Amino acid sequence: MDTAQAIIIGYFGVLNLIGLVVTLTDKYHSLHKDHRRVPEKTLFLIASLGGSIGTLLAMLFAWHKIRKILVVTIIVALAAQQILLLAIFAGLL
Repeated sequence: MDTAQAIIIGYFGVLNLIGLVVTLTDKYHSLHKDHRRVPEKTLFLIASLGGSIGTLLAMLFAWHKIRKILVVTIIVALAAQQILLLAIFAGLL
């Protein structure tokens, strides 16, 4: 693995961790009404920048925003796109 691949993998790793933590934080805030929620546009921004897999895992783990079909569709599409791009970049496809 060369330096560029390590940087890309690290970038996606950090963003997916951020997506996971922010989505779980939003779920926590949704259960405790005295906390301020994370806007959906922030979740979409993190997912679109490369954190869609972590966001999707958190959504499935915590059953967060699963009833919103549009949100799930967008996050799944972003995750599929990012997995495909990572596979192409890694030379697997």
